[in-house]
Amino acid sequence: MWKVDKILSKLDENAIKRLKNIYEPIVVGKPYEDARKSIMVMPDGEIRVYGHYGYKTYRDKDASPCYISSIDGGLTWSFHDAPKGCMGPCVYIPEKNRYVTVTMAESFQGAPKTSVLISEVGPNDTNYKKIELDITTTCAFQPKLIKNGTRLVSTAQCYDKANDDHHPVFFYSDDFGDSWKWVVLKSSEKYSVRYPNKVPRWENNGGEPVVSEMPNGKLMLIARTSLDNFYVYYSSDMGETWTDGEDSYFNGTLTTPFFLQLKDKRTMFFFNNTQKLPLEKECIMAKGSSHRHVFTNRDANHVAITNDFINWTGFREMHLNPIRNRSDYRTYGNTYQSRDKSVHQFQAIELPFNKVLVCMGQSETCVLKIFDIDWLYEKTRYEDFSKGLENLSTHLYVKSYSGSMGILGHCQWNRVNGALLVPTPELDGREALSICHTSDPRLYSNKQGVVWNFPNAKRGSIELKLYRLTKGVSVSLLNRWFNSCDETVKNHAVFNFKLTENELTEKEWETIKIDFDLNDKKALISKNGKLLFESELLNEVYHGISYIHIQTDCDKGDYEGVLLKSMDFKGE
Repeated sequence: MWKVDKILSKLDENAIKRLKNIYEPIVVGKPYEDARKSIMVMPDGEIRVYGHYGYKTYRDKDASPCYISSIDGGLTWSFHDAPKGCMGPCVYIPEKNRYVTVTMAESFQGAPKTSVLISEVGPNDTNYKKIELDITTTCAFQPKLIKNGTRLVSTAQCYDKANDDHHPVFFYSDDFGDSWKWVVLKSSEKYSVRYPNKVPRWENNGGEPVVSEMPNGKLMLIARTSLDNFYVYYSSDMGETWTDGEDSYFNGTLTTPFFLQLKDKRTMFFFNNTQKLPLEKECIMAKGSSHRHVFTNRDANHVAITNDFINWTGFREMHLNPIRNRSDYRTYGNTYQSRDKSVHQFQAIELPFNKVLVCMGQSETCVLKIFDIDWLYEKTRYEDFSKGLENLSTHLYVKSYSGSMGILGHCQWNRVNGALLVPTPELDGREALSICHTSDPRLYSNKQGVVWNFPNAKRGSIELKLYRLTKGVSVSLLNRWFNSCDETVKNHAVFNFKLTENELTEKEWETIKIDFDLNDKKALISKNGKLLFESELLNEVYHGISYIHIQTDCDKGDYEGVLLKSMDFKGE
């Protein structure tokens, strides 16, 4: 963990003050390429994030390599061209005074063998050593040291075309990269169409694996799947043999996870704790296209932390897609790097003073953020819309092409804002969120709603300030992010109940309090201090509750609905 000390050594008094003052995640920079294996720390503590610019075609081989550099712990960045054909981002190994990285093929079609690149000079070296391995993989991650710094490991995926299977691959070297062995793990279960979905998903059954060392001496490997959960594998011999894999307790579909082990041995998990909108309606397909998949679960990302790999804390939204409401989402950016505009894919490093720097996202949405680790241990959160809709998800989807791998907006739909901020009835200068049901035939769903994240808890309370104008709302407590317009959310909810005309007085501000306890398997719903009813547990969850989802209860045009002034969470 030399990196933290080296980064600290470059900080002046002003940078130290600024870094110490950071708490909630803030944007500090924008990389030139998708997050995955682009960020690195140089031996002197300089941080670099590599990429390319000047794309003329998708994955343009003639794009110019470059990197942005920070010598103040990620607070500010400068641009630098990198030599053509250079080694690029890599990992520095102090024990050998060398730099190592693992290459990845862009696709399996005619792909070259996976190679390990080694340099004694650095990432800009164009005369590096190349070791070709007898396997072809994609989606490789940077190597890291485990086993008290004696084993260098990396992860990637390989493809069995005959069976259409994606296999996690674990690489390991006991001589700091000179020679390698690898293990091909079993694929995850494949996705089968099931209610409420009516069409298949893009199949990635065991891709983009990441690995971390556990306190008990085992290794945990997490892989991407097409299911609603990541797959997890374990090794008791530092990666030489592995379990067959099983559903993990982490939700996520067709997105990339990431592990970061901290200096004090705690481990952070970065992922998209999100649920896809079910494809239960007819998709609009371009002529000649058969790829129906749509990414409706890549607009929020999350981070959790543990010291024992059993109890995980946080599950906090780290970043919401800043263009999540755009009606031109598919074509926004208009560059050859802009097919994906998601906030999935991560890479992170630890900084001094309990901070973490995260590179996240793809293309237009790729950013660098810094936050304080203590932010993950908070027990409260409050929202009164004083920052607008910055901390909320409310978007609805426009009927758009589904799939369309070959054009901008790969597997994405255009969007519009759903619930809107309007003046409060008493015109006191404040705004409230109007949740109603519109009748716009251009949209996949007109059911407006709002999705709000808070630190995960197994016991706690949420207070809502509501004002009913016409119809009421359906309220769900959840362990993950759902689209605000998802009409099947109640099937997955931990608790779900309705606040109708019978519970909410017309045109009066009322305080609805939800006291939930997963151990008692019930939630108590009260209004203005008086109990209304109990809600029984619908679905067991492992890590607790971290979301509230509020959606109009009206099934057809209702332009008034309910106003929401504030939400106040307190966990125990």
